[in-house]
Amino acid sequence: MLSESKETSRPYWIVPYSRNRAFTGRNGIIEWVKGYCKSKHHNRVALQGLGGSGKTQIALEYLYQCTWESSCDVFWTHGSGIVKFSQDFRTIGQRVHIPQASTQKDEEQFLLSIKAWFEGPDSGDWILVIDNADNDHDFLNNNSPIAKLVPQGSKGTVIFTTRSLKVAHRQECTVIEVGEMAGEEARELFSKRFRNWDSLEDEERMENDQARTTLLSKEFSNIRLETDMTGGILGTFFITFERITKQMPTAARLLRLIAFFDRQNIPEELLSQCGLEGIDDPITFCEAIGKLLGFSLVTDASREGKRFYELHRLVQLSMRVYLSPEELDHWKVTALGVVSRLFPRDEIEWRCGGIASSYVPHALVVVAQESTDSIGEDLMLFMGRYFFYIGFYGQAATMVRRALEGREKVLGPDHPDTLTSVNNLASLLRALGRHGESETMSRRALEGREKVLGPDHPDTLTSVNNLASLLQTLGRHGESETMSRRALEGYEKVLGPDHPNTLTSVNNLALLLQTLGRHGESETMSRRALEGREKVLGPDHPNAVSSVHNLAAVLEDQGKYDESEKMWGRALQTREKALGQEHDEVYKTLKHLAGLYEKQRKYSQAEEAYERVCTGFSKTLGKQHPTTLECIRKLTELQVTKSAAVRTSAIDTEVVINDVNNRRSLRDRLRELTWLRGRRGLAGGKSGKRL
Repeated sequence: MLSESKETSRPYWIVPYSRNRAFTGRNGIIEWVKGYCKSKHHNRVALQGLGGSGKTQIALEYLYQCTWESSCDVFWTHGSGIVKFSQDFRTIGQRVHIPQASTQKDEEQFLLSIKAWFEGPDSGDWILVIDNADNDHDFLNNNSPIAKLVPQGSKGTVIFTTRSLKVAHRQECTVIEVGEMAGEEARELFSKRFRNWDSLEDEERMENDQARTTLLSKEFSNIRLETDMTGGILGTFFITFERITKQMPTAARLLRLIAFFDRQNIPEELLSQCGLEGIDDPITFCEAIGKLLGFSLVTDASREGKRFYELHRLVQLSMRVYLSPEELDHWKVTALGVVSRLFPRDEIEWRCGGIASSYVPHALVVVAQESTDSIGEDLMLFMGRYFFYIGFYGQAATMVRRALEGREKVLGPDHPDTLTSVNNLASLLRALGRHGESETMSRRALEGREKVLGPDHPDTLTSVNNLASLLQTLGRHGESETMSRRALEGYEKVLGPDHPNTLTSVNNLALLLQTLGRHGESETMSRRALEGREKVLGPDHPNAVSSVHNLAAVLEDQGKYDESEKMWGRALQTREKALGQEHDEVYKTLKHLAGLYEKQRKYSQAEEAYERVCTGFSKTLGKQHPTTLECIRKLTELQVTKSAAVRTSAIDTEVVINDVNNRRSLRDRLRELTWLRGRRGLAGGKSGKRL
């Protein structure tokens, strides 16, 4: 039974709680409520948000402020179920002198009479709060248990506090979203609750999940929840979870899964394609995610045409506390399996950078959770390959080391999967410049695969190929050529001359021969690699473009500039088409083309290309990156060379012009002398003298 804190007969005041003296902030929301409720017509407002976000306290503070500003009647009911609502409604009926029902049969009519009083002339100006109106079933339509008793008419204000956006919309409310408190407000509130907070040292203020859980579980005496509800924010969430589990089990399972991803920027396909029972059906998925959105447990947003979801931090923590240890293990493994299955696996998907990058935070979270399942090691390998592809070699090495340690522990040091991790780690160590460690790992992978798989197994030959590349990097070209030719012969024998692995080996040997200055042999191998890759993979495949690069370089080394320029131009055009004009790989190709232009003394074209490369690398790598600085140096040297060439050309032209003018002057002088000589000859003939 509700109690009154004011004894005056009018205006009526039936509110179960005293004023919260620790109430802090939320002034903006309270002003919004006042603004929406100032109309003399019928008003409906919903304070909608997460459990524990302060909706009830905001409504309570608004009512107490209203008592100072107006003389309207104020009533409070609990909307968490028809039983409690009916009890509160009966109390209101008794207070406003509605004749009580004489029999149980007349009970509904009594409640409807109270509704009629609100809507009639005797009620005057009033505010009715319906607190915790979270159960969709009670507000499904105008004939639903509570909805049919909510006053309408032409006056009065109804304020709902609810976690359900669906309830707010069905009751045709103006929705005011109650989100997280601003930082200063939150600190002030916390200080009021824990008055010794300011005296704590910084180290003592740091809280882990266990400390947060303790705080969330606390019952605060001035937050008077219903007597049959567990106190504290966790208790509020638990009731919500149980309600969703009963109403829509699919939504409950989806929420449990989401709780084990990173809580932010969850791609929709990570949920809609997760494989949980029923979720693959689009309609079922929309209903399930809609239920979670309706209870404000998750929020959604659209970016670049894609939809993402976010889980509130408190919901994530509460869900993990709510689940039993067995359920925790189950959902950790389930989340790991979902991310592992959907994580992009190859370069074609990685080139669409947004797809893979949006999965990375969730992959990092699920692999960080303890698991001895091989799925975790598989995902770490995929992530290692992806990080390697985008140039994050340190992160890649970390992932592959973790995968290797897990596989050594579970599978043993000589298992083929373990040796794959060893081989991958060798490649990463090479990329990081740790060549000694890389050689150790490369030889371990090779020896292990020779022992377990045999000398001609494709995986063994891959290790041979990788070791050959490392030996080339170390300058041990004789050993490198021996290994390269062994790998090529093995691939040709086992896989055939046109297999992608065979063509990779051909390409690697071409690069080695170019390094050794054997350009004719290198060109032959480069052309074979290019023709084979175009045939098998297509002209736009990254490996085919790589072969175009290699052939362009070896042609340039031989002074075949015209054909080399065509190859560089072709590689540039293909990469621009596949990656866009502002990708690092595009700028790398353009840098090579700029260098060729410079060799050909096509200074204007070279300058234009270098300027684009400098601008591009400044954006993607930064102005102080070594590659950017090298390009700026190249551009500066080119501009000096170009300027000198122009000056030299101008000087040469002036010399020629002066020479021509001098020749003309000499010729004219000779003509003049010849004429004078003739004239003097004539004169001498007359006098008998000779000039």
